[in-house]
Amino acid sequence: MTASSAAIAINGVASPSVINASAGTEAAVALTGGPGNATDWVALYAVGAGNGQYLAWNYEFRLFANNSYQFVATSPTVARKTARGTMAVRGRMCRLPTAVPKGDISALKDGVVTRAILFDATLLPGKAPPAWLESGTAVHREDLEALEKIEHVKVSDGDVILLYTGRWKRRAAVGPWKTSEGVAGWHADVAFFLKERSVSFIGSDEWNDVSPTTFPQAVGLPVHKLALVALGVDIFDNLDFERVVETARRLNRYEFMFSAAPLLIEKGTGSPLNPIAIF
Repeated sequence: MTASSAAIAINGVASPSVINASAGTEAAVALTGGPGNATDWVALYAVGAGNGQYLAWNYEFRLFANNSYQFVATSPTVARKTARGTMAVRGRMCRLPTAVPKGDISALKDGVVTRAILFDATLLPGKAPPAWLESGTAVHREDLEALEKIEHVKVSDGDVILLYTGRWKRRAAVGPWKTSEGVAGWHADVAFFLKERSVSFIGSDEWNDVSPTTFPQAVGLPVHKLALVALGVDIFDNLDFERVVETARRLNRYEFMFSAAPLLIEKGTGSPLNPIAIF
């Protein structure tokens, strides 16, 4: 158990070591001493797994606060056994919030139109020798300042900044890989840049945060937390920049008009969209 006063009990037992259950039965998880938010939630985890990797195979419950990966507490290690004595878990055993209480995607119901700056991180000396950033490569605040000089651009109030790591080019060349094993992306110190330049949105061809983040597991995704929660900067994940970066390089112009129209999903955490770059 963590130093927190929160506790997680399973089937009414504070410290079970084994959950014996046949197919179709449920384990009842009870919380005490948690934050008390309407959107706190519990998920089943492989022991030692990252907070974003709930239910790989086995076996601990974790409590999070307020519809986020703000870690609160963990249960003792448990094992679920079938009648034959082998471990098996199927499906996902967790309670997720049904909706976002405020700040949902409908805040962008009128769409997004602003200036974009495409930061082509493969232009950074030494960062991308094979034409893409390898997994785990972090793009720092000073890298953005260097790219402004390389690309002859200057980020200003209201811009969306977009990070090209070459993710889809890498996939085409070497095949898919488990992103849980690492991705290139923004380092948390980019938050200072976002604040100083009054950036409105950020986006990436990955999920924005570099992984591993080098921060403690309890921190989760620091760029997501700093951007969304601390700065009010919305995020675009998993964008495909290949045609955009080809045009930017051909024109030697890395700024353009950016537009995107999310679906109106009441109390939704996000939306699919088709962003458009106009040079």
